[in-house]
Amino acid sequence: MTGIAHSIKISLWFYRRIHFTIGYEAFKIRLETTKVNARNTSSICPRLGCRSRLKDIGGRTLKCPKCGFIGDRDVVAIINLSHEYLRCGMPRGRPKRSQAR
Repeated sequence: MTGIAHSIKISLWFYRRIHFTIGYEAFKIRLETTKVNARNTSSICPRLGCRSRLKDIGGRTLKCPKCGFIGDRDVVAIINLSHEYLRCGMPRGRPKRSQAR
């Protein structure tokens, strides 16, 4: 394994550990989990009705050129993922429990 490949593997360890822990804790209380493709979730304006691409205004901050929305790119991604979750007919509020015991 090369030095760069090893560095990448080590840097991703923390995220893999978080992913495993969330999945394990959800399994213990019988909650369903779903993997979601997060591609482009921080590039679309989260305001409903405004489907424009956000522009980077420095640091981790994005701004919508149409409606003026300003927000952190991670927060924008979470808002867009929650909109997608609710739009797809998933339950609002607390996720349903799985049937597996």
